[in-house]
Amino acid sequence: MLKGTISPPPPLSLTVPWKTDLPHEPKGPVKRPLIVITDNLFPHCDQEKEVLASLDCDLKILHSPGREELYNACHQARAILINMIEADRDFINNMPECRIISRYGVG
Repeated sequence: MLKGTISPPPPLSLTVPWKTDLPHEPKGPVKRPLIVITDNLFPHCDQEKEVLASLDCDLKILHSPGREELYNACHQARAILINMIEADRDFINNMPECRIISRYGVG
């Protein structure tokens, strides 16, 4: 049997060093992520705006864009929501920051 007192464990550290110490982290203000709705066919995007309102992001909504407008709008996008456009290899390769491509709609 042990005699005496047992000291409590040291407090846990809540720092997250990998969030700040990586060499590829931006040095300066961080841009808000951009989410693009590529081809909205409906008169409004109220539901999408409501769902995305809790995120700290910028939302860009396109209506029937041409290829050049589409490429320019999506180049810096972190996520895109697609309804009917074709997401081919060139389109996807044009978006180096994109992490999510979601096709959505009714049907």
